[in-house]
Amino acid sequence: MTAIEKWNRIVEIHDKHLIAKEQTVRDIWESIFAEILGFSRLDGEIERHRNVRIGSTERVITDIIIKDSVSDLFVVELKQHNFLLNSEMEMQLFSYLKQLRNDMGIIICKNIYIYAYDYNKSDDGQDKVEIEIVHNNPKGIKFVELFGKNTFAKAAVNEFIYQQNKFSKNVENIGKELSQHLIVGLIKTHFADSYEVSEIEKAMDGFIISVTPKGNASNFSSQSHVDSLDSRSIFIETYSPMSVNTSDQRTQRGGNEQAVFNVLRNLQSAGKINDSLLTQLKSAQYANQRFNISSFPFLLPVMEFPASGFERKRFYKRTFNHNGIEYYVCSQWIPERVSLLNKWYSAMSKDG
Repeated sequence: MTAIEKWNRIVEIHDKHLIAKEQTVRDIWESIFAEILGFSRLDGEIERHRNVRIGSTERVITDIIIKDSVSDLFVVELKQHNFLLNSEMEMQLFSYLKQLRNDMGIIICKNIYIYAYDYNKSDDGQDKVEIEIVHNNPKGIKFVELFGKNTFAKAAVNEFIYQQNKFSKNVENIGKELSQHLIVGLIKTHFADSYEVSEIEKAMDGFIISVTPKGNASNFSSQSHVDSLDSRSIFIETYSPMSVNTSDQRTQRGGNEQAVFNVLRNLQSAGKINDSLLTQLKSAQYANQRFNISSFPFLLPVMEFPASGFERKRFYKRTFNHNGIEYYVCSQWIPERVSLLNKWYSAMSKDG
């Protein structure tokens, strides 16, 4: 079998025994290490439940130890296949590694976790790689390649863990630096050689540019242009009057809704929504003056809605949370009002 075929076979076996007891799980993984990864039971390369003397007593530790003719290669700690990883599992594995003076361990539960234990670090600071047990997972295929009898080498496993953690940390650092300010700066730099600053800024007034974590971004219309990195998404919304598709009212409404929520989240992230602005946004008079919205405030506290006399259909279904208070958000955004919203937001963003 190829590495991908071996990995997919492991996935099938794992999923077939999701709720199997640990005794069954141990039997399964002994067979996997023997029949798929190539270690020999007859030659004693797969050892179950080794007894270790601790002081004056013997103690049974570890589910499986994989060995060669000279030494222990790595320790495998097994849990039911539907269990999620927790710190207790990790502490148990680390304890076994210390007692055996080993530095290579695996925990197998819902997913697979590989550890190269560094005795110069605390237990909380140990690096690991998580491998989701799903078909065709590149990390899973690499697991098969790294932990096969004829291919196992600690140096290669250590390098794999190092590279995976380096990649994750770099992605996290990039994500932390992504901001509206950065994206706006990059756009201006891109056009700087061809256009005047005033021309670039005027063109950008027709856009709402935001960087929003994916978990906070939902229901985007077909008018949104999306690039993603890890858990964040960059949204460049084109909701100037010229770009609104008035022939598709449903798409228009969905796009306008996301634009409005992006404005609120951006202002919130920038610390612009203070008590004074919040009071204005809750005023129907302010909404009329700024956005030409008659009779409805921009924001309405959910708790005040029953006594407000407003129709629920005049506000979006989802709510906006600020400082623990939920607000209904006005949904009355025709193209003319979206244009006014863009200009207002641009002014608010530039206001120091």
